[in-house]
Amino acid sequence: MVHHIPVVGGLQIFQGALECVMGVGLLIMTFAVPSILRDMPNMFGPEMEVPSPAFLMILYGMLGLLLLAVGGLRIVAGVLSFRYRGRILGIVSLSAGLTTLLACYCFPTALALFIYGLVVYLKPDVVRAFEMRKQGASPEEIRATVR
Repeated sequence: MVHHIPVVGGLQIFQGALECVMGVGLLIMTFAVPSILRDMPNMFGPEMEVPSPAFLMILYGMLGLLLLAVGGLRIVAGVLSFRYRGRILGIVSLSAGLTTLLACYCFPTALALFIYGLVVYLKPDVVRAFEMRKQGASPEEIRATVR
């Protein structure tokens, strides 16, 4: 399973980038909501009830920040995985990724990555590979030892 570590790292980076893009989009929406809501009665008629801009701004802002934080954490964990470092951070980022259920289309892939990543990170040979790195072995030595 050690050869799966770079795969999990790459998937974490990709998933984190998608979450960051969505987070930026939500932050943009935070500031666009007032003008959108101001134009809504003109678009749908005066009988339409317009939601509170403050509530939507807070909601979009908080969800955007959440996605940026989770995405950033995933990217850092993914980069460290390529160097056989940060196994616990990788597990934390996989778990934190499940919070995307609240905010984004990313949840199905986050759930799949969570399951796959835990299967990889919790295997004894993977734990041993990360321990070898802590003891000073290079990534090349780890790959050569495990094969």
